Amino acid sequence: MKLLAIFKNSRHHPTEVKQAFDGLQSRGAEAIPEEAVLLHDDSVYSGQMVDGARHGHGTQVWPDGTSYVGEFFEDTISGQGKLRYACKAVYDGQFVKDQKQGEGTLTSPGGQTYTGQWHQDELHGKGVYSWPDGRVYTGEYVKNKKHGQGCYKWPDGRCVEGTWLEGKQHGEMTMHRSGWSSRGVWDEGTRVN
Repeated sequence: MKLLAIFKNSRHHPTEVKQAFDGLQSRGAEAIPEEAVLLHDDSVYSGQMVDGARHGHGTQVWPDGTSYVGEFFEDTISGQGKLRYACKAVYDGQFVKDQKQGEGTLTSPGGQTYTGQWHQDELHGKGVYSWPDGRVYTGEYVKNKKHGQGCYKWPDGRCVEGTWLEGKQHGEMTMHRSGWSSRGVWDEGTRVN
């Protein structure tokens, strides 16, 4: 990552650096840190550095208001951190080479929440996805789709559990409802018996 300027917080900023910070603050960025680096993508980084690269704990803010606070490794977002998107979504968890990887929680502005495993910025592995209306899916994901064993529950107590294939019910599924259960076979989202 190319560094454009390193400066200290004072009234003697070069004009372009001051304008960059003013623009970031007008979009909701936190106060200007005492020392910061303006990066080639017009984001601002403040934190630990090794040989001119982001390394250790730091904060980075982009022109659209997106911000990250957490760990960096060899000039990439890597380790534990919190990413606040301009759209108000928030991811709190693990990163590897600028991607969500490992365990983490993503909360959308609409109230949906996913807590679980990630791989290369995608829901991948075991996780729990919940909606504000009370629906909850607990199970396995592959590349952002329900895939493998899972259980989908509604607020009224209904629950369907079984196997999912690329986001669709597939194979034997069991529907539970207060006092009864029913089994059926599904083929890529369509009940066949």
